[in-house]
Amino acid sequence: MVGHRWVGWCVVLAVGCGSKPPGGADSGESSGEPETGSSEGSSESGTTGPQAACEVVEVPDAALAAALRIELELDADAPIPGDLLAAKDLLFMPGAGIADLSGLECATGLEQLFVSDNQIVDISVLAGLPALQNVALDGNLIADISPFAGHAQLHTLGVSRNQIASTAALSDLPQLANLDLSDNPLTVVEGLDDVPALVSFRFQRTGVTELGFLAKLASVDNVWGDGAAVTSLATLPDLPALTHLSLSDNAIADATTAASLPLLEYLDLAGNQLADVEGLAQAELPALTGLSLDRNPLVGLDSVAAIATLERLSINDVGVVDLAPLAAFEPALGWLAARGNGIVDIAPVADVHALDLADNAIVDISALAGATDVQALDLSNNAITDFAALLDVAFASCAIVTLTGNPGDPATVTSSMCTDAVVVTGVCMPEACDPCPGDDDCG
Repeated sequence: MVGHRWVGWCVVLAVGCGSKPPGGADSGESSGEPETGSSEGSSESGTTGPQAACEVVEVPDAALAAALRIELELDADAPIPGDLLAAKDLLFMPGAGIADLSGLECATGLEQLFVSDNQIVDISVLAGLPALQNVALDGNLIADISPFAGHAQLHTLGVSRNQIASTAALSDLPQLANLDLSDNPLTVVEGLDDVPALVSFRFQRTGVTELGFLAKLASVDNVWGDGAAVTSLATLPDLPALTHLSLSDNAIADATTAASLPLLEYLDLAGNQLADVEGLAQAELPALTGLSLDRNPLVGLDSVAAIATLERLSINDVGVVDLAPLAAFEPALGWLAARGNGIVDIAPVADVHALDLADNAIVDISALAGATDVQALDLSNNAITDFAALLDVAFASCAIVTLTGNPGDPATVTSSMCTDAVVVTGVCMPEACDPCPGDDDCG
């Protein structure tokens, strides 16, 4: 029996695993005939009930029958023995054209089920499989997820890209740690009672407008709600374990929150409608070190600079030219991305160790002279004619520098930089910095 243990890496979110790897079970071909008739569906032994029905498993869906035979290493037309299916703990059948799961009620030992990107509507047979731990049903036609209620062992559930409009029945799941409801026609998140172990939750690209439901999730560590319809952080509850919150591409115009988020380290608010983040500066966010505000109509950076704990900041395409407020960070930011803003003066951020200032209007880079421990520098697509200041920069070993798209010729400095073990994009990859020396195909 082939164990398919390779799928362990995709269990964390139970999504995105779309093909079986080399070395998996030998493929078989379906006869194309539905699995009906006495050969698989009836017993003459006189035994009645589920045990008799599963002696030889009846599988009405030809695509499921073919996939099961591959998983069980059976011939294309062989009957499916119930004892063999009952002993199977993992079934990997994504994109197999399956519409009907009937027959899986006999897979009583099943722990991991991967059937993403099929045409499944009804999952009621899964209610009778108490050993289920990790289930991927992403990309099907499912509207009713109530069969999962009360599954004591369920750890990971992926049901993104379905037709789920209600989660009211999704409760009493004591082991559920990872849940993905993204890309469903949800406007509210209901249920989620008695899910004390949930640490990772996704509701991306839904119609969810408010965040109060998260109050039930005291253990949640990572939340992704990108592309939803959230308009405010005001409904964000206290979340004592939250470290990562991503709400990019919503409709948030006010960053004010009264929530206590003592462990929040990273917040993504890119693509919203924020003019400032004064509310964040006044919030209880003692651990916040990373913030993305890309594609917001910011009017300035004073409120950003007031978040003294920041170490990593992304403000690409916000329309702010003046970086002066960022000079207030002490110590300096460790990483800054500020692409596409029309920036001219880089002096306020010259001591940032990793700096992305591509697609601006920079002419003078003399402020960089004397900078130390520079780990990354992107000055591409500016108006720089003189690169001499870079000869006075102390780059970290294998620092990455990009200078393309400027009117000046960087060749005046790149040869020296390459000699000093600096990776110059499009120019040199010093041997000491090559992640896969001698292998052009290394990925």
